[in-house]
This record gives sequence, C-alpha cells and structure tokens, in this order.
Amino acid sequence: MKNTLQQAYTVSSFQVDPKGKARLTALASFLQETAYRHADSLQLGYRHLADNNSAWILSRLRIRVLEYPDWDDEVTVESWPRGIEKLFALRDFLIRNSDGKVVTEASTSWLMVDVKKRRPMRIPPDFIKIETRTDSVFDQSPGIIALPGELEVCDTRRVKYADLDVVGHVNNVKYIEWCTDAADPDLVIGQGICGFSINFISEARLGEQVEIRCSSLQKSAQPPVQKMYISGYNLDAGRECFQAVLTFPPSS
Repeated sequence: MKNTLQQAYTVSSFQVDPKGKARLTALASFLQETAYRHADSLQLGYRHLADNNSAWILSRLRIRVLEYPDWDDEVTVESWPRGIEKLFALRDFLIRNSDGKVVTEASTSWLMVDVKKRRPMRIPPDFIKIETRTDSVFDQSPGIIALPGELEVCDTRRVKYADLDVVGHVNNVKYIEWCTDAADPDLVIGQGICGFSINFISEARLGEQVEIRCSSLQKSAQPPVQKMYISGYNLDAGRECFQAVLTFPPSS
C-alpha cells in the first residue's frame, strides 16, 4: 500500500510484566519508533524539521489492545499517515503477531511545534507532499478526554533525566508509564489494560514536579468495561500537562 511502513520488533525481557506479557509501554514504544522511522523515510523526520527549528510532538493517542504479545514474540507494526486535520497530522497503526493476527490498534494526532517558541505552528500547505491512506483504525480521530469531575491526588513525580526525550521534555511513553503505575497493579496484571487514551496538553521539563490525579474505577454498561481517569498537573508551571483514561475488561 502507498506510504505504509512495516517494522518488525521482538518483545525483550525488559519490556514484559510479571506474567511475561508485553507492557503497554512496550507497545507504545514500538508505535513511537515506527512513526519516527516512517517520517524520516518520507523526509519529514526529526532531522528534517530541525533545519526549520520545528519538531513533531504527539498530541493525542488512542490504543486498543486485543491481545498482549509474550516475551520473545515477534510482532510487526504497520503504520501510515492519514493526512491533515486542522493543526493535526494524523497517523494510524496496526500491530500484528507472527501469524498475521492484529493484536493492537492505535491512532495518533501530531502537532508541528516551533522548538524555540515552544508553541504549535500551522503545517505549511506545501510542506507535506505525500500520498496518504484514507482508511482509519477507528471511526474517528482521537478526541478530547472529558474528566469525570474532581480527581484525587495519588502520586507525585519529579521529572528526571531518564524521563526526557530528544526535545528536552517528558517523553510520551513515560506519561503512559506514570498512568499505569497509578492504577492498581492487581488490576493491571490480572485483568490487563484493554484500552488507553491520552491528551498531551503542555510539556513537563527537567526538575519540575507533576502531581498525578486519579478517579475511582468507573463502570460502564455499554460497552461493558471499567475506566480509570488520570490527569497530570505540573506544580511548577501551574497547569495540566496531560489527561488520560485507562480501560479494563469488566470484572469477572
């Protein structure tokens, strides 16, 4: 298919949980690496944008996990750009196991950011001259997450060196790690996370403290799932940096 990249990965020992299954963060890291490699091959990658003092920043992400790969499993990530929607560049993903079965679906929205001003910029109309696929994983692009009222403080994280990416702020996979750490480990390991969505609102940088706020487990009848809402509040900057929701299968 036009403008589609397929990238193979092996689930490593440091990417699995106590059950020997790939963590959600492992799957997210596969998505991130594939997006980088494909953008770079299209001459729209980090180094190409750096010449114009700009960079791609992940703004919204939605993941649906159908089955978690095991330790040492080989998976293939298929990714393609879906075009531009207002300020967002859209990109979708499928992860397949060695039998070709889809085990994970994901959709992302990216912003082009002025690195010096640390602000989103409009994507120049003549900048992206590539063909895009029109098929999408979900019915609609990742949307705004509506939090269910007040959330309670459940953790505080100080941004450290290991949290940073090449742009100098907390990497998107680290935020996912913070969210999964905030949930009940018995629930995460026992029932597993079947869905995850996140909106990245503002950046957090080295030394800043982020207060992690969580909701109680919310049960839904249609579809029958359990949801936990999470937000991160940057205490130093005085603003939210992300809002997210973890989705779990219904309790048995």
